[in-house]
Amino acid sequence: MQNFFAKKLRELLILSFACAAFTVQADEWQAERYPWDMRPFFCSYKKNVETELCKADNWPSYEVTRERLRSLRWTGRFALLERALTELATSEELLPNGFNKATAVHWTLEELVQDHRRAAIIGGDPLALWKSVVPQSKFLLLTDAMLLHRRAWELRGGAASTVLPESGELFALRLGDAEKKLMQAPPSLKDTAVWHLILLKIAIEGRGVESDPQTVFLNAVKRWPKSADFYMEMISYLSPVRGGSWAAVEAFIDHSSRQLESTEGMSFYARLYASIGNEVTRGQTAMDWVKMRRGFDDWIARDSRASVKNLYASYACFARDKSTFGKAIGQILKQELLPGQWLAGHSYEACARWAGI
Repeated sequence: MQNFFAKKLRELLILSFACAAFTVQADEWQAERYPWDMRPFFCSYKKNVETELCKADNWPSYEVTRERLRSLRWTGRFALLERALTELATSEELLPNGFNKATAVHWTLEELVQDHRRAAIIGGDPLALWKSVVPQSKFLLLTDAMLLHRRAWELRGGAASTVLPESGELFALRLGDAEKKLMQAPPSLKDTAVWHLILLKIAIEGRGVESDPQTVFLNAVKRWPKSADFYMEMISYLSPVRGGSWAAVEAFIDHSSRQLESTEGMSFYARLYASIGNEVTRGQTAMDWVKMRRGFDDWIARDSRASVKNLYASYACFARDKSTFGKAIGQILKQELLPGQWLAGHSYEACARWAGI
């Protein structure tokens, strides 16, 4: 009988040690990988994550980031999507194009909202599925606010001058609901750039909201001063289409650029005008070419991507500055020529003929 109990005790001890060893191994093993992660298997051990061979850059550019988020969304990997959006929303890093990573989060949420609205056509509702997989997702609160914002525009209809008083009241009411929904967010979500970006988009609508767009903007850039997203929203707010003027846009871009001049030179002047390139080519803005030229020089000194160099050359052609055009073209290697990055109506071939190159 003693041998029997001794044997059982040994078996229990062996089993407990095995369970402990499994727990240790599980603790050392990372969570499920993203589907594009092709690193060796041993990179899944937490102890190896920071080694040179195992370092991963899941979000190397805006384009790749959006495509990877789109793949997670479209294939219904909502647990992984939640993790990805959390990584991006809480990151302080900017993407190479100057956008905050929150921009990619916002666009993904926009696409989810669009898919939700056409659920009957595509055969399923991604937001409902997401909620079933991650019921406590904080991002679903953001999609709720975005849906209310869209609903406001549906109720409003056309341009302000054509809107009936009743529609205007419903528009303001739904905007107020969208703002209230955002204000229900937990502190951790309010501390993200994407929350500020969505609030700014709602605040600039004006009617029915308590948030002042200027205050929302200043709070955002105080925390994320180099995030181009917030500046671009304010440019839209100050533009003629919303009752502003190109003079106001110029004053804003000039002031914002000088606020960052100590670290960014005047690069933001070029970055922000480049974001409204079509308006520039139509000759409708108050852009100052001397400042724009300096802005591009400072931009390229900090970001030598081929896309930026091509933009510089096309703007120099638009400004009919042959000297600067020649300088800009001289920085572009043959394999770096990107026709799609040139301003509309200003191709490399046409500009080269004009400049006699």
